[in-house]
Amino acid sequence: MSQYADLLYDVNDHVATITLNRPDRLNAISGPMLESISQALRDSDVNDDVRVIVITGAGRGFCAGLDLKDLAAGTGIGSNGNLAIRRFDLNASPPIVLHNTDKPVICSLNG
Repeated sequence: MSQYADLLYDVNDHVATITLNRPDRLNAISGPMLESISQALRDSDVNDDVRVIVITGAGRGFCAGLDLKDLAAGTGIGSNGNLAIRRFDLNASPPIVLHNTDKPVICSLNG
């Protein structure tokens, strides 16, 4: 089941696994993906079946950072044309959500 942009999300044996799923771009983060990461973390935190959260990346690399190709095209995070980032609440950013999460979070780095 995946309801998140560019993420795979699974809960199995009390472990929520959030997989960054843009392997063709080394999982570079887009605006919609940034929002999805925050939402998946919040959903995991309130799910009583989840005891731990694991974040990993699909393919050969964990994450290349922000998607610079989108930024260069004027559609990436921080560009004037990016509606996703303009409506993005700073308190909903992944680092803030991670800080406020009550469950342990493990990053499974590949690459």
